[in-house]
Amino acid sequence: MIIVLSVVIVIMIPFLVGAILRIDKLKQHIELLDREQHAQNKDIIELLKYRGESSVVILQHSDVLTYLCDKDPLLNKIKTPISTIVGQA
Repeated sequence: MIIVLSVVIVIMIPFLVGAILRIDKLKQHIELLDREQHAQNKDIIELLKYRGESSVVILQHSDVLTYLCDKDPLLNKIKTPISTIVGQA
C-alpha cells in the first residue's frame, strides 16, 4: 500500500509543479491586463472631460456668432443662392 501511495505521489508531483507554474503565469497575465484596463479607464475619463469642455466652447461660439449675426445689418440681408437642378431624375 505504501508503494502504491509513493508511486501516486511521485506521479502527482510534476503535475502539481506544472499547475503552480501555470497559475503563476496566469496571475502575471491578469495583473498585466489590470494595468492596461486601468490606463484605458483613465484615457476614457480624460476624453469625457474633453468632450464636456469642448461642448461648452462650441455653445459659447454659437452664441457669439448668433449675437454678431443679429447685430450686423449686412449679414441679415445675405441670402444663400439656390442652385439649379444639375441632373435628371
